[in-house]
Amino acid sequence: MRVIVLLTIVVFVIGCKTNRIKDNKRVGLWIETDSIDGSVYTSRGRYNKGIEKRTWKYLKNGQVYKKEVYRDSISKTTFYYPNGKKMLEGNSTLSHEGEYLHWYYDGKWHEFDTLGMMTATRIYVKGELINPEE
Repeated sequence: MRVIVLLTIVVFVIGCKTNRIKDNKRVGLWIETDSIDGSVYTSRGRYNKGIEKRTWKYLKNGQVYKKEVYRDSISKTTFYYPNGKKMLEGNSTLSHEGEYLHWYYDGKWHEFDTLGMMTATRIYVKGELINPEE
């Protein structure tokens, strides 16, 4: 029985291809890794017809520093401090500009201190900060 379960898991893992392109658009699971200034950055998430879907996680040296949850044309984005507490949280909105897609900060974005207490709220409209604080 254990052998069957193990074989099933191996076949499933081998059958899951990553970083695929179909009709010139990204599809399925994507995992990308890059090294910058001695740090290793990894992003992991899914595409459907070239557009990000569901949950994406971004790691620096194995620790999550950003998470995005996509639903239709809105992304809830959260940035994290190295201690795992929220640093910044808000929504982005997808805009179709000709043949290009662009994500803009939109609505209320909340800033937090290293203990997780909210310290400020900033409001954006199509990527433009409309209530700057000093």
